[in-house]
Amino acid sequence: MIDVLVAAGHPVLTCCRILGVSKPGYYRYKHRPTSPTQMRRE
Repeated sequence: MIDVLVAAGHPVLTCCRILGVSKPGYYRYKHRPTSPTQMRRE
């Protein structure tokens, strides 16, 4: 969801604040390695 809002031109900090997500938590989620389950689904 945040990725879609950021792509539409909204600042990451504002999106995280509105959705109740910490900015470091968002970036940790975004840069995590692909899980084995996700690899199987793809």
